[in-house]
Amino acid sequence: MLGRLRGTVAEVDAEQRTLLLEVRDVGYELHVSERLCSASDVGREHVLFVHADIKEDAHTLYGFRNKSERELFRTLLGVGGVGARSASALLSRFTEAELVGHIVEEDVKSLASVRGIGPKTARVIVATLKDRVDALAAAVQRDDAGVDTIVRQATDVLVQLGLRRGEAASIAKRAWTDGMELEELVTEILRISTSNR
Repeated sequence: MLGRLRGTVAEVDAEQRTLLLEVRDVGYELHVSERLCSASDVGREHVLFVHADIKEDAHTLYGFRNKSERELFRTLLGVGGVGARSASALLSRFTEAELVGHIVEEDVKSLASVRGIGPKTARVIVATLKDRVDALAAAVQRDDAGVDTIVRQATDVLVQLGLRRGEAASIAKRAWTDGMELEELVTEILRISTSNR
């Protein structure tokens, strides 16, 4: 089963919210959130965490920018009345933190404003997940903290290599792709900084 893909964006379909990610000459069509779709440019490398939704009549791949987003998606699938399309719509409409916040606040109205989620399903989401919200919020914070740490470490490495701190930090933020390890980020930053000179 697929868990993570690293590849280059070959096509972006904003209307269908899909990316065609080319990995070693194989194109994987992934359904993604609106935010990820709009932030994806053809030719850009992405590391996406994958959920495969396998049904008798269709095999659909969903792509996520980090593990916590995928975990939240899978948690939503465990709620009665929420399928993959509805879970994807929720994650397109709200950031992970916003979605967890709506569940904590029992904000049925905001949840029900998402296409495919009515008031009844929104109440079921709140009732089912309100006891699990602390774990969900912790996972979201862990992922955000991990990104900041890696970008900061990469900036420090580049300063030691002679780049100015401001330039290194700016390039690090632009070069960051979810799922990157420190070494990969430093390599990408060096590639960008040398091509700009």
